[in-house]
Amino acid sequence: MKAIDGFHATPGDLIDARFNSVILEHLYNWLRHGLNGNWADIWSPAFFYPYQNVLAFSDNHFGTAFSYILLRYLGLSREISFSGWYAIGFCLNFACSFLVFRRLQFSAFASSAAAFVFAFALPVIAQDGHSQFSYRFAIPFAFLALWNFGMNRNLRSLAWLAFWTSLQFLCSIYMGVFLTIFLATCLLPIYLLTRNTGVISAAGARVTYNSKSNCIYLALLIVSVLASLTLVMKYQAVSQEYGFVSDPWEINQMTPRLESYLIADRSELSGFIGKALAENLSTSPYRSEHQLFLGVGVVIFLLLGTLFCWTSKTTQNSHPNQIQIQAGKIACIALITLFFGTLMYGVGSIWMSLTIIPGLNAIRAVTRIILIMVFPVSIMVAIACEKLYYSETFNTDAKKTCLIIGTAILLCSETVLFQNSRTPIEAWSQRIHILENGLEAPLNRDHILFVVKDEAKLGYELPEVDAMVFAQDRGIPTINGYSGKFPPGNDHNPIERCISAQERLSSYAKFTKVESNSTIVTLMKKIITTPNISCGLKK
Repeated sequence: MKAIDGFHATPGDLIDARFNSVILEHLYNWLRHGLNGNWADIWSPAFFYPYQNVLAFSDNHFGTAFSYILLRYLGLSREISFSGWYAIGFCLNFACSFLVFRRLQFSAFASSAAAFVFAFALPVIAQDGHSQFSYRFAIPFAFLALWNFGMNRNLRSLAWLAFWTSLQFLCSIYMGVFLTIFLATCLLPIYLLTRNTGVISAAGARVTYNSKSNCIYLALLIVSVLASLTLVMKYQAVSQEYGFVSDPWEINQMTPRLESYLIADRSELSGFIGKALAENLSTSPYRSEHQLFLGVGVVIFLLLGTLFCWTSKTTQNSHPNQIQIQAGKIACIALITLFFGTLMYGVGSIWMSLTIIPGLNAIRAVTRIILIMVFPVSIMVAIACEKLYYSETFNTDAKKTCLIIGTAILLCSETVLFQNSRTPIEAWSQRIHILENGLEAPLNRDHILFVVKDEAKLGYELPEVDAMVFAQDRGIPTINGYSGKFPPGNDHNPIERCISAQERLSSYAKFTKVESNSTIVTLMKKIITTPNISCGLKK
């Protein structure tokens, strides 16, 4: 609620937040009108016009748009719906992780503390400028399904594993890739720790295909795998079509360093740690991506949980019990693997050497793997809380109450005092009002919008996103655009000079190998632009 100022603001700035709202609004409009052919192709929202498949330039929100669409159908504005969509994502993260911890037999106290860490740890809320990562609720369910498969080796668990992993891919390609890597790091420890508790051979899934339930789970497995593969293949095809090439220097700059795990610049309690001990990242253009410090309270419980996990003697009736300790050991091994596997050592890292694998080189911000790492961290927090709550030290109701209050203070203080990035809703409408007043002529459905960059003002993003929002609200295409990737050439890339509509259309003609100028001439006649002396269509 702080991030959205009680629905009076939206999380983040006027750039990425509004870009994400454009994608969500596109899906809403497509669902309303696209099924009967009155809206653009779902993969081709009407920015970067006339380029196609531009939705695959960034996250598509297929798995998250349901809440936004519901709020829009209820009659709320796009700004309020966007803020509500953001808040619902965090509610789902907390509720789903709490449910998973309860399924792992943790107490309500331990489950709620761990769920809070998963949903609201400092690195998570530090991504308020990238709201596409707010939906992570499938991660705990995917781990639980993998755990169940390790215990039972049955088709049902495998189907749910595929489903939740696929759903996370639909929520965010980034999170889907990182989740897959996390689950892969869990495979060996799960096998070693559960080989004596379940069927040893994974091939013995004991599937009887004449069983109705097994047929359903088999169908779920096939559909989930096909959905993930189709999505990944679509992105791969678009990447090849547009010739996207990753920048090794950029990946290097956004790969975690040791000091990255000390940085929390917007924490009023522990921000000084990173500022004092991570000075070498102070001049980095990507320091905001290195905000990986978990918080003092979370680190304390992480260390306690790790200690208890590896030193406690357990039975089925102890606290923590055998199941919880096994889950903790798996989480601990996976956490260590992810930590060292993505850590930058001098000029290289294990991750950088793995970017030869197709798809991994498309992951620019490796630091965002912390959004997955927070889940095994939360398991260790749950173990610490479980051990303390049932220890002899806290053997009375009064002492348990003090423990709960102390835990809440330690885990929640930095989150509560965190300096959120947010933008008043009025700022959205003000930008659009200024743009509308600057148009040379009234708009109709046949027009194409082009907003010219004012070279006297810094920043290329704001006019591009202004055009995207304004054009979408009026149901027309725009040559402007902003996304994680850009069309080929230098006529859309993030540079400070003004680029005319004719230059951008000429780049499109070159890309599509259109030999005649008739296409450009036809499109130019439809363009309505904002006036600018040095650039554009002003006569």
